Amino acid sequence: MSRYKVRKQALETLSNIENNPQNYYLIHYACGNFREENTISVIAVMNLKKQVSTSFSIKKTAEDLNINPQDISKNTLKIQKEMLESFNEFLIQNVKNVKWINWNMQSDKFGFEAIQHQSKVLNIKNPVTVSNSEQINLSHLLSDIYGPNFIDDPKMEKLAEYNDIDLSYEFKNGKEEAKLLNEGKYTDISLSTIRKLTIFNIFLEKAINNKLKVKSKWTDIYGWSPQGIYNAIKDKWWFAILTFILGTLIGHFFK
Repeated sequence: MSRYKVRKQALETLSNIENNPQNYYLIHYACGNFREENTISVIAVMNLKKQVSTSFSIKKTAEDLNINPQDISKNTLKIQKEMLESFNEFLIQNVKNVKWINWNMQSDKFGFEAIQHQSKVLNIKNPVTVSNSEQINLSHLLSDIYGPNFIDDPKMEKLAEYNDIDLSYEFKNGKEEAKLLNEGKYTDISLSTIRKLTIFNIFLEKAINNKLKVKSKWTDIYGWSPQGIYNAIKDKWWFAILTFILGTLIGHFFK
């Protein structure tokens, strides 16, 4: 598919998100080290219309089960099962006619498939399946709009920094969250996960308003096709003025 068509489809998706925010949820979750264990510590979601975060966490579930903080590590499987059952009930109520905007949640190691697998391991009956067609990878969406080199790796952190988003406030990367899990610092993990939803929301708002700062060259964004070059010129502020002037002159001479 040409660069023009890829970008056009991505912009249409972005427009749909802007016009129908009630049909879109942001989602992110935190877990342990993939190679060591599969504990899912927090799942956070936010409906773009309501702008309210909902989280399913080990800490909150332990409180519901009257399990003391010092006893969480001894009851992790029990707590996690209850937490994932609550999340599954949430999906049952909200999965219809919505799409889930995430950051690289498309693998069997990290994503809906991994959550579903862990749910089956814990003997949760009929865990809800979220298909790929119901998901939007925000990282891929931004790549389709601005080109694959829109920011350096790791893209989430670098894009936030490039757009002056404060990462000192609660944000932790995946490795740091896994370390916090081993240390039993569940509140810090929850705050980090919810903070990431806020960051994703800022990315979306800036992209919708054409304010997201990226490192792409214009050829990365528009490509070299005639249509792409035309779109690059059309996006310039002076193009509308030039078009208006030319239209006025043409109208004057061809009355």
